[in-house]
Amino acid sequence: RLLHNFHRLVEIRESGQIMVETNNHMNGRTHPDLKNLLNAWRHRLPNDEECLAMWDDIFFWRSHMFNAITSNFQWAEHTALTALHDKPWTAIRMAKVARKQASRNTSFLLLNRLTENQSMDVSDAYLKLREQILLYNNPDDERERTGGLNLINTTNLSYFDDAQKSELFRLKAIYLASLRRTSKSNQAYCHSVQICPSHSKSWISWGGLCSSLGAMTEKQAEQTKGTENSEEAVKSEKEKTKRVAQYLAQAMGCFLEAVQVDQTEKSRIHLPKCLWMLTKDGPTPGVLCQTLEGRGTSLPPFVWLPWIPQLLSGLCRSEGRVIRNLLSRVVKAYPQAVYYSLRA
Repeated sequence: RLLHNFHRLVEIRESGQIMVETNNHMNGRTHPDLKNLLNAWRHRLPNDEECLAMWDDIFFWRSHMFNAITSNFQWAEHTALTALHDKPWTAIRMAKVARKQASRNTSFLLLNRLTENQSMDVSDAYLKLREQILLYNNPDDERERTGGLNLINTTNLSYFDDAQKSELFRLKAIYLASLRRTSKSNQAYCHSVQICPSHSKSWISWGGLCSSLGAMTEKQAEQTKGTENSEEAVKSEKEKTKRVAQYLAQAMGCFLEAVQVDQTEKSRIHLPKCLWMLTKDGPTPGVLCQTLEGRGTSLPPFVWLPWIPQLLSGLCRSEGRVIRNLLSRVVKAYPQAVYYSLRA
């Protein structure tokens, strides 16, 4: 509570500065420079897990200040007026927190109120659209998910940049997958990465879809295993095992490509799963080892540092040749890291 009270005091003090600047420039019909203060307000936020009452307390006050600014500068041009307040972003950020805290009705209400505000730039319009789409992602209601898919399909994407278009196609693929339209979901993911190859979220989500398809196929193979002893049953089982390896190879390729374009922790966290997938190749190197060899060796050596023990243990398995190529690059760049793991 003490931190919350200090937050309020700081906002009130800065609001006083805004009022002084507004009065001085309003009389001279000039525009005040509020960029630094608005930027500070964007960065000074409560934690996402704070109760909505705290968020509403801060954001309602900010909205009050933005309304005061816009009422005093109604004579200003549209582009100049949008630089004097941050009303759309504030409402969208509040709606995002409400959605994360499972208050979907509150989020819907905030976004619907924002529709009345026409002074919104492209970035805010994109954030608002993304929040509206995510609100329809209800795992218990197929009709709502269909509504989210329809919202994406009826949106004019010509105003957005490549990264924003790629994210919208990623969301479309997620909805298609949830509606069990895996073929169209794969097409949407493919379109997403074609628009923006550096969009790591699309690669990760696509890899997750391929991984889930592989797990589903493997589960079906285990259920039918042993029910029949005919040659056709054995042949069907081999085909399903091959399909599992192909799905996992596609997933591995997506995860490794995500690390290639974005080397942050969110992408690198999927590397141990790629190493685990190698066990599905069987006793001899197959398509999974080929995928790791083709894409993994081009990654920066530092991404493998946390997984040196796993790489060392893989030297004595069927994927040993591929692992040796990875380790050789790590040894050249970080010899001490490998040495101390070997010594341990």
